Amino acid sequence: MVSFLACFVHLDLEDMMTNDLNTEKTDLNEEEIIEKKVNNNPNLKWYIIHTYSQYEKIVKKVLEDKIEKEGLQDSFGEIAIPTEKVIGAGKDPKRITERKFFPSYILIQMELNDRTWSLVKNVPKVTHFVGYRNKPEAVPNHEVERILNKAKEGAEKATKKAEFSVGDMVKVINGPFINFPGQIDEIKGAKYRVLINIFGRETPVELGPGDIEPSN
Repeated sequence: MVSFLACFVHLDLEDMMTNDLNTEKTDLNEEEIIEKKVNNNPNLKWYIIHTYSQYEKIVKKVLEDKIEKEGLQDSFGEIAIPTEKVIGAGKDPKRITERKFFPSYILIQMELNDRTWSLVKNVPKVTHFVGYRNKPEAVPNHEVERILNKAKEGAEKATKKAEFSVGDMVKVINGPFINFPGQIDEIKGAKYRVLINIFGRETPVELGPGDIEPSN
């Protein structure tokens, strides 16, 4: 997926390497996208902030607490860590985990001024706003909405896939048998054995959780 937001993050990473910023590189924790908040401030815009890896959730919580303490709720909107649902991790084919779209980055909706900029910048583990020469650059609303909607759609699909049981009718959505209907005959580890009718005969095919979806 190539988008303005992805390019924005890519350019920021290049800028960080040029300036030799030292940030931690560790494995990711599971994160959540917070529910949207209603804020009618017309001056709110989306920005991206960079944090140390694995500190995204902590930074989000500190930001929310500081915003409330300073009484700046009208100057901030949603704070989000975009993630996608991943099903079939490990040996459990029904296990759902989350993976970040942009590790170490947080989306924040805010009215940018000296006070709000200072509040965000002084949160521990926040390194900088994404922008040109340390000047925060706003991200188009449609790009952010697309990312958040993609995460929501992925969560719904993953939940449906996690509900598969032996005997369920499914449709293959990946591989050489794409669009073939079938029936789950066995679930073993992170694999499904699906019976597919090929040339009039039921043929068992081993598929992963991302290769099938519920049959309509």
